[in-house]
Amino acid sequence: TPSEADIKVTRDLIRAGHDQPTYENHISSFLSGGGSVARDVSFFFSWSPFPAPMFHQASLGLHNLGRGVLGEGTLNVKAGLILLLDAQRPAHRGLAPGDGIAGVVRVGRTPFVLDDSTLGVKLEGRPMFGPLTYELAVVAGPPGVGKDPDKWKDVFGRLSYIWALNTSHEVKTGLFGYLGHAERVANLGGVVLRQSDRFWLAGFDLEATLGRFDLNGMIYASHHDDPDIGGEAVSFVAARVEPKWGVTPRWIVAVRGDWVGSEDDHSLHRTQVAPHVTYLLATNVLASVVWRQDLLNLDNSTANAVLEVAF
Repeated sequence: TPSEADIKVTRDLIRAGHDQPTYENHISSFLSGGGSVARDVSFFFSWSPFPAPMFHQASLGLHNLGRGVLGEGTLNVKAGLILLLDAQRPAHRGLAPGDGIAGVVRVGRTPFVLDDSTLGVKLEGRPMFGPLTYELAVVAGPPGVGKDPDKWKDVFGRLSYIWALNTSHEVKTGLFGYLGHAERVANLGGVVLRQSDRFWLAGFDLEATLGRFDLNGMIYASHHDDPDIGGEAVSFVAARVEPKWGVTPRWIVAVRGDWVGSEDDHSLHRTQVAPHVTYLLATNVLASVVWRQDLLNLDNSTANAVLEVAF
């Protein structure tokens, strides 16, 4: 039996190890391209040697279908490996590293990651190039790690409206929803276990450009009938807000807040704030410093220095 002195020494060594900061280097890159191959026919691709699903895309687009009746820009079709939440939207151009909030909230083994690319077909348009835009997609559903997409097809929809169109104070508000069905079968020692989870996700987002000030926000709710084998139904609410301020043409300061809450599963709870400062070294080089703080566990924080180079 160890003495109290031995126990104290061991405990102090463990605590000292936990208190040591961890230093890591991460390098990521991606190649993208696209353009028109004929009138109203386009292609787009994005590829990365790193395991970043949102950077792996390949699609073919047909534009201005039925222009004589519907008008320019009203009906466009995209098919292939697509991203449901467009990475080019301001809400997804944040410099703070890490997945979007829709990418980090998972329930059980059911994936519903909107920030990952997935096989499907999407209809989208901006009727008569006016303030209203829409998206409607049928996709195979994200497969998750080491999983194949099941036989079910998921449906995604978005309806957005642009206020103060074509001005320096443009505001875009949108409603979106995702209806999915995940089915998993596991064989454990000859015992076949089945999971069939019908789930939905619905939310609201906001993008505001007010001169040098940008504001991006998102809030959504989700419900899962059977998130895991033998599990109970789970519901949760998630939100994100990120104001950005271009102090000068070279300096940008911002802060991002994330929150997740659930009365059914306390392991999903999360409250985090991440201020970051960015400096434009050149037209294609950005340097950022990011601090992330978990407000539910003050000992859990990270600091990141990020260098982004575009070629």
